[in-house]
Amino acid sequence: MPHGNSSVGAKGYQMSLCEKWMMMTCGSPLRSIFLTLLALITTGCQANAPFRDQTSACLAPANDDNESCGTYSIEEHWLQNYPGRSFLLGFVEIDDEGKPYIRDQIPSLFNRVEQEAQYQDLSIIIFVHGWKHNDAPTDSNVRGFLRFLRQVAEMELQRAPTYWPARKVVGIYIGWRGLSINTGEIGEDLTFWTRMAAAHRVAEGAVREVLARAKALRDAIDAASWPGHLDHRNTRLVTIGHSFGGLIVYTALSQYFIDRAVQTEMAQLARSLMPGPAQAGQEVGKKIAGYGDLVVVVNPAIEAMRYEPIRELMQNRRSPGGFAPKQNPVFVEVTSDADWATGIAFPAGRLINTTFESFTSDDERREAMSSLGHYPPFWTHRLEGPMAQADRNPEPPPIDVDQECVDFAQFNAQERVDGYLKPGWKRRYRTGAILTHNSNFDPNDPFWIVTTDKSMIESHNDIEEPVFVDFIRQLYDDLVRLDEDVPCRTSPHPHARPGEQ
Repeated sequence: MPHGNSSVGAKGYQMSLCEKWMMMTCGSPLRSIFLTLLALITTGCQANAPFRDQTSACLAPANDDNESCGTYSIEEHWLQNYPGRSFLLGFVEIDDEGKPYIRDQIPSLFNRVEQEAQYQDLSIIIFVHGWKHNDAPTDSNVRGFLRFLRQVAEMELQRAPTYWPARKVVGIYIGWRGLSINTGEIGEDLTFWTRMAAAHRVAEGAVREVLARAKALRDAIDAASWPGHLDHRNTRLVTIGHSFGGLIVYTALSQYFIDRAVQTEMAQLARSLMPGPAQAGQEVGKKIAGYGDLVVVVNPAIEAMRYEPIRELMQNRRSPGGFAPKQNPVFVEVTSDADWATGIAFPAGRLINTTFESFTSDDERREAMSSLGHYPPFWTHRLEGPMAQADRNPEPPPIDVDQECVDFAQFNAQERVDGYLKPGWKRRYRTGAILTHNSNFDPNDPFWIVTTDKSMIESHNDIEEPVFVDFIRQLYDDLVRLDEDVPCRTSPHPHARPGEQ
């Protein structure tokens, strides 16, 4: 029976679209071009199949970056400098249509995470990779995420109080076919728009279940108290997306952000209708809670227009009345000046896509044509590195959580008055990065659109510079410190390495 993409030839067999195209272009220069491209694609095509077909857990050696656990969907990694301590890394692999390759990866992973949560709080970190990457054990994003998890695990151990266990780090790596062909830079560059289309399908599929499960688990843990104590649990959830992975994360969660922003407006309306004494606690009702604790997207391929509903909601609020004191950021978008994919390729493709679309204004056209991080009217912050060029040192900088606590306390004393940030505030991080607020925007707006230079992110896929990675770690730690409001330590910490304070 003939298929929709083939036809029956004179000899009775079915011809594919490729064969028909070859017949039409026979004897012409187009035929040579087509055959060259066909050979390029077919010889380098990455299989639409999982890498990790074993859903059981694998125990990896300390600081292991090799392929010893490459076929397992759950890895446990020991920390070399902290005997008996480890972190988890779980994988969920999703096909081009948004379905999990192996359904059991999801329940197996969350069953293990629930077991870990019985005895300690968790720091759950979700990462969705982008273009030209996958979840193969040799992929640079996999190895980079392992290094980041190791850093956060050591940070959690160093800063943990003595009266309850340190949070255990659990990483969730959402893998999809961001690398569809492997034929070198030119061949891979040609997949930009096909992989963008695949990312949209992935965003509407099983990734939403994974995100929903992670937040439901985190909320269930934090609703409980430790046995015999009144202290509530304190599990954290951070989500990071890069490139088309940022598109996936934003597409899956943008409605959630809009809902929470509108809910706070309605909560304030409800309080304003109450009698005077019943209006107590209005400041608490103003706090905008995001998905988990923080969402970060880096060089995301998102139209600026897609962000417009959130921008308009935030424009209606002004400090101090519009935001709660100590409002944490809930969404941070970071784009590099040097990102050609979203700065050049993206608007070029949108020029074609929008040929037959109509717009109500020039501003609307520009928003539709530009990626979010390359649309100047939305820029709320500027991030700059300590050097003009990227640091090629592959080792992460040392962590000193007690000094970082002092730095953050000094920042709050100078830049946060009565819980509210000042316009134009600056935050210097231990690795030398400087984040500066754009005073044209409300300083307490929890949605940040950050531009940065090539010393922090040198290109579209370069997200592993040590200074930038450590900026993300400290950004996460800042919001934890702001929430917990625990005084800085002045004595040695029990989890510090020998010789450290």
